[in-house]
Amino acid sequence: MKILFFALIITAFGAPMHAESTLSELRNRAVSGDPVAELNLGLAYYNGSDGAQQNFQEAAVWLRKAADQNNCGAQFLLGRMYMVGEGVPVNYTESLRLMRKLAESGHAASQAQLGIFYEHGYGVAIDYNEAAKWYRKAADAGSGLGCSNLGALYKYGQGVPQDDRTAAELFRKGAEVGNLYAQNNLAIMYAVGRGVSKDPIEAYKWFTISLQHEHKDAGTNREFLVKHMTEEQIAEGERRVAQFVPKKDPTLKEQVR
Repeated sequence: MKILFFALIITAFGAPMHAESTLSELRNRAVSGDPVAELNLGLAYYNGSDGAQQNFQEAAVWLRKAADQNNCGAQFLLGRMYMVGEGVPVNYTESLRLMRKLAESGHAASQAQLGIFYEHGYGVAIDYNEAAKWYRKAADAGSGLGCSNLGALYKYGQGVPQDDRTAAELFRKGAEVGNLYAQNNLAIMYAVGRGVSKDPIEAYKWFTISLQHEHKDAGTNREFLVKHMTEEQIAEGERRVAQFVPKKDPTLKEQVR
């Protein structure tokens, strides 16, 4: 089971491992109770990297140990695993508990995830006002996911006043830090002229960038758009794509530490 709401980058903390002997040494440190080693061993099993075969169940074991020692990265990833059922049964209650603990401590990546719980009713009643609150906290910290999801609430007037201009501004902020959903949403706004002036070239640019990040609808959206564009407009769109350099999402570093 996969869910498309997470923007998760999984990287090991510290120096990369390159041999089974290193994995064995890491296991020894993890067995001794080192929370960073527990996290890294969990990540090795999660990714199937650094000499470990991918095993979500084994990953969950070591991530739980690190999470119990208040390792934020382990708590975040374990919360995700409980939500989507990777290595553990789906358990929204436990996922929500882990994400809420982090979110209330100011962990912006978890604030964005907590907003998802309230927007979609995972383990709680749907509450758009509460979703908007947590998305806003994440967006204010620079989370691309928080910006994208808060923008969608403004676009549809859920939990906040309907406001296309604010939606477009939030989509742009999320798009610029590399969020594929914000990129596709911003492209749609340009394609139809909601919250921004209609601009097929900018729409082409953002659909293409979102497609490069493997958004499932961006390709179809772009195919429809190009039917109404000139060759010159498409060429200019490609030029803008080539010039695009994403800004850094400052919340990504929170997701594993």
